[in-house]
Amino acid sequence: MIDGNEISDQENHGKFPPLLIFFILSFFITWGMLFLFIYPLSFIYQMRSFDSFIGVLCYIFVGLQSFGPFFAAILTIWYSEGKEGLKKFFKQFIKFKVKYYWYLMAFFMPIIVYSIPIIINLIFGNPYNLSYFDVSIWGIDFSVIITNIIFAGIAEEPGWRGFAVPKMNKKYRPTVSGIIIGVIWAVWHLLQYVYGGRSWETFPQFVFTVTVISCIYVWIYLKTENLPIMIIFHVMHNLANRVFIKYHRPIWGGIIYFIILLTIIFFDRKNMFKKPILLEENTSES
Repeated sequence: MIDGNEISDQENHGKFPPLLIFFILSFFITWGMLFLFIYPLSFIYQMRSFDSFIGVLCYIFVGLQSFGPFFAAILTIWYSEGKEGLKKFFKQFIKFKVKYYWYLMAFFMPIIVYSIPIIINLIFGNPYNLSYFDVSIWGIDFSVIITNIIFAGIAEEPGWRGFAVPKMNKKYRPTVSGIIIGVIWAVWHLLQYVYGGRSWETFPQFVFTVTVISCIYVWIYLKTENLPIMIIFHVMHNLANRVFIKYHRPIWGGIIYFIILLTIIFFDRKNMFKKPILLEENTSES
């Protein structure tokens, strides 16, 4: 006799796996739009600026490509879970109730991580790094903050963390989920190296740093299940890195994040290596 859960599982086998759909759509939407802006619509890409209303509109239009993971999550949930799934997904945006120290951690961790190499450099007598404390040359103004909130935090986090992390943790241990998502997330940025002028020499360290950070994201999400915190962490990482990169090798940020990750794994290995939900269910049934 077949019970209701088995029938549901059989019905789902007729559909494409939601995670696979999500990852494919994330690349297809983002990379597809980038190709449009680089080739047939290159004039829009070149007109981006904050000096005119048209320039701002062009900036917003081009920035829509970064919403690939967000749009992919919406389409995947609509396909696999319907309206109820979408309601649950969007409720994450208004879930703010969590211990205050998680907000503090998300805000200050990137600042501390990227400040440590500068402080160490100062201790060892490099006076050039004193300019690090001059906020007037950080290159962070209102437009930079807003664009990072919208086109990085809000555009990406609902997809990578709000959708992919919970789904991945049903199939894999959190550390494995973090590594898989981290590598995919890093490769998703690949066109920034092809067309955006980033040095290919930095790509390996970028993959390393993003993968390490992805595992930290997974841990924070495990403890809070809070999307606003993910957005804050993403934005603060970008802003802190923007300042830091002028003064030191970017790999140092990845190394310090890695030390933090090892510390998290040591003190919270029960959560970081816990069995995925599906494996727990199968174990209990047997």
